[in-house]
Amino acid sequence: MRVTKTRDGLKVHAVAGTYVVLLGWTLPESDCNGLLGFALHRTDHTEDEAYYMEGMKAFAETDPGFPAGSTYSTRSHPIQSFQWSDYTAKPGHKYTYRLTALKGTPKQLTEFKSVQLTVDTESPENGDHDVYFNSGVAGSQAYVRRFGNKAPKDVPNNAAFDWLSRGAYEAMAAYVDSCEGGRDALRIAAYEFRYPEFLARVKTAVDRGVDVRIVHDCRKAFPRDENKAALAAAGLSGLAIERKTYTSAIHHNKFIVRLRDDAPIAVWTGGMNISEGGIFGQSNVAHVVEDAEVARKFLDYWEILSKDPARAETQAKVEALTGVPTGKPPKGTTCIFSPRKTLAALDWYAARAMEAKEGLMMTFAFGMNAKFKDVYRNGQAKFRLALMEKATGPSDDPARIVAEKAEIAALRRMP
Repeated sequence: MRVTKTRDGLKVHAVAGTYVVLLGWTLPESDCNGLLGFALHRTDHTEDEAYYMEGMKAFAETDPGFPAGSTYSTRSHPIQSFQWSDYTAKPGHKYTYRLTALKGTPKQLTEFKSVQLTVDTESPENGDHDVYFNSGVAGSQAYVRRFGNKAPKDVPNNAAFDWLSRGAYEAMAAYVDSCEGGRDALRIAAYEFRYPEFLARVKTAVDRGVDVRIVHDCRKAFPRDENKAALAAAGLSGLAIERKTYTSAIHHNKFIVRLRDDAPIAVWTGGMNISEGGIFGQSNVAHVVEDAEVARKFLDYWEILSKDPARAETQAKVEALTGVPTGKPPKGTTCIFSPRKTLAALDWYAARAMEAKEGLMMTFAFGMNAKFKDVYRNGQAKFRLALMEKATGPSDDPARIVAEKAEIAALRRMP
């Protein structure tokens, strides 16, 4: 949900997700003389709570001397920025945010201008598409405030793992636990498949009559050896198919197709590996699509993978299964699988990104391809955000690394 409100020149824009509300604002430069920052007040209409949000920076003149890592009310120690992310939001809640510009002195702050808006956060379970984001490493300060410097396994009652999962693992577990013996089947394609608790759930499903088959990466020692050990420990080795013929660096598939009475009905996919790090540590997303046509595409793809064909055969079959659309994608959900013989799909993504008018938001795990650097440099979208794991892709060339970092730095400095 996106909402924009303006009052007396103070303009605020909010983007509400499931567990995060991102706010950005602007104030005319002529009104900024003597500005000391902004107070942010939140009313939670769902839980009937109201209070000022808290930050981690304080004025020296009024610092109460709290221990390191403490938080301070933004009414007394305002936000000295033009953006703020509320990471304490909850799914399916209605919130009103009131932003107030403050002037005066740190010891006597005065309210200058104020504006408020109301947003509804999303629910992870939403129609035919359910989307789950774990907490990820971006929440490290929040983790320490809740659990100290304890490892998740040392926090009682599984509380740390529950917080890190943020509903993702619970949904994954329910996806398997709800399968009916004698009716349902699961076709799993995995890169890392080694989280013991989840593998135990899969074994329990097998024991009650669910038809399960597993394709996993076996070309390199990691994750092959750990996958095989985990499968053996769970009693699932006999259901596993090893992929080792196709000569890519990694076989990075992560999805689970669910069938009911031999017909595909849903697919669990996304970037989440079936490992403790993938579920609870790394920033990841899980996506459940309850669409028979999409599930059929993934099942057909799984069948290709299960036969472990060589490169040329794999590419040809995958391109035949999922072609690249012409122009804008058709209504509904379009699947485009890899590996492919050409970069036509990448070109298509770049063309769609270049056409964006209002907003463009993308994630890049291993640097940014030149096609998308061009998009971010020359695109028309008013708001362009790239979330990057690092500024450069894999390279042993120091000069190339320096050049790529410089290109990304130049993009970051753009308005």
